[in-house]
Amino acid sequence: MTRGFLELELTQSREFRTDFACSINGIELEFPYLGRKTGVKIDTGAFGTLIPLRTLGWTPTQINNLIDYYLENDRSKFSVVHGVEALNKLSASNLISQSDDFIRNFSGLAIKVHADYIQVADIVFEDVDIRVTTATSGNVLLGMDLLSRMDVHIGESKILKNTLLLACPNNTMCDEYFLNLENHFQLGTTVNAAVSRRYH
Repeated sequence: MTRGFLELELTQSREFRTDFACSINGIELEFPYLGRKTGVKIDTGAFGTLIPLRTLGWTPTQINNLIDYYLENDRSKFSVVHGVEALNKLSASNLISQSDDFIRNFSGLAIKVHADYIQVADIVFEDVDIRVTTATSGNVLLGMDLLSRMDVHIGESKILKNTLLLACPNNTMCDEYFLNLENHFQLGTTVNAAVSRRYH
């Protein structure tokens, strides 16, 4: 059933994950959540959504064609992967000034690309700019660029007795989402109790 919002339980490895699909340059791929390191990981610490093309099964030829396109047409789209798992010291401006061969073989290369769509569970974001990595493999990360477009709540579910993430795009919030917020977190009940104590 299409719900239009995320309802994700925290896994044993303390992650929120769900199914993922995308279309980049007309290449459509699905990456379902089947357990650890699959699907998309919700990452509130990530500035932007980051997709390792090798993880999604892009071939070396497809990746090289993408790099060559931006080498020829728009080197400003190149950047460097930084973060907890990356030790790259090179800045984006320094990278852009390097030779074509250096860029092709740089293990920390990221490219800002336009995705026709990305799908997280049954939520679809159309015509979005994201970053892809060309040499790394690992987690597909949903970052704050898209999470900031959503109403997001994380807490202990009164029903499941486990940490739960509920999230819905700001422009499509529906009654079912609000009812789930109340059922799992009792936000309305808590707010009403606070108001009652203050004014009575």
